[in-house]
Amino acid sequence: MIQVGNITIRMNDDLKARVNQTLDAIGMNFNTYVTMASIQLVNQQRLPFDTSVRAAEPNEQTKRAMLEAEAKERGILPDDAATFNSAQDAITWLHNNHGRTGKTP
Repeated sequence: MIQVGNITIRMNDDLKARVNQTLDAIGMNFNTYVTMASIQLVNQQRLPFDTSVRAAEPNEQTKRAMLEAEAKERGILPDDAATFNSAQDAITWLHNNHGRTGKTP
């Protein structure tokens, strides 16, 4: 005889209702669905559905910087980016324009 255990799942009430409505429409209950998904997970050794990470949406500051960079690249705006002939020139510029960087001596 196969031993059967209980599992408690916490789920948003709205999602629970929508899941049950969808499962009812195909003639399945939640317990059967979870059991089927679990069997597939074990058999396939992977999630039984495709997963992906949604690309993060850039915030407004990043969007503006991207638009500005593209406009400079296309010659719509003048490219006013600082350029340097050496690392020391860049460090000097940073100190003069943005204060000291890193640890204080």
